[in-house]
Amino acid sequence: MNTLSLNMRLLLTLTTAHALLHSVKLGGPSPAAWFRDTLGIGTDGDAVCFDDGFRLRFDAAAEPTPCKLGCLGVGVELPTAEALAKAGGDAERRELTASSLPDEDAEKSETLWDVAALADPQARRVWAGFAASKDAPAPAAPAAKVVLKVKDLPAAIEFYTTGLGMTLLRQRALVPDEAALAAYVGFSDDDAGPESGASGAARLELRYVYGSEKVEPDAEVNVVGDPASCAIRAGITGGAVVSQGDVC
Repeated sequence: MNTLSLNMRLLLTLTTAHALLHSVKLGGPSPAAWFRDTLGIGTDGDAVCFDDGFRLRFDAAAEPTPCKLGCLGVGVELPTAEALAKAGGDAERRELTASSLPDEDAEKSETLWDVAALADPQARRVWAGFAASKDAPAPAAPAAKVVLKVKDLPAAIEFYTTGLGMTLLRQRALVPDEAALAAYVGFSDDDAGPESGASGAARLELRYVYGSEKVEPDAEVNVVGDPASCAIRAGITGGAVVSQGDVC
């Protein structure tokens, strides 16, 4: 497969296949063995491999990438309460109620969510969660979410949806837990999960933290999609294809 790099500072893995989130690459040594032993996720060399084909990739020698994406951590939605208990950490039960910004349907949006804050061997934040409500859907296997800090949430949503063809799954305020707004995007129309799109498909959380004017660039996002479609979409959002190379 080939990659096309946009001047929006993302990499696209281009094929004629259905669009999907291929991988996110982070700098620093790989914690693949920790993900395997702690969360039961498969590995391929230094890569962490989820069942839907999404990968976390690492480059121990990498300098921060020039994109304006700062990775705040990785979320893993687990299929069972037993898997969460095995992961360790002190799980906290949260009641995810409807957000008032934007206004959400209270009956549809209320979910019980058990989450444990962990850290991999490189001290990266990893959140392991399980939807505890009886009627909440759960993935058949662990599902990934990568949390990216952004400076301009509306612009980020516009790029990922109009530019890359993702679906905006949900927006919500994170107060009182954090003075932040979050938007969840992915190549899935399923919005039934606790954070939406929780159907086993990888997704991104775009998070704007109030009062933050700087983003440390340390993440590279790779997306699979049709070459012509991606080029057109990139142009709509002010981007353009600027280089081509190979990606594994």
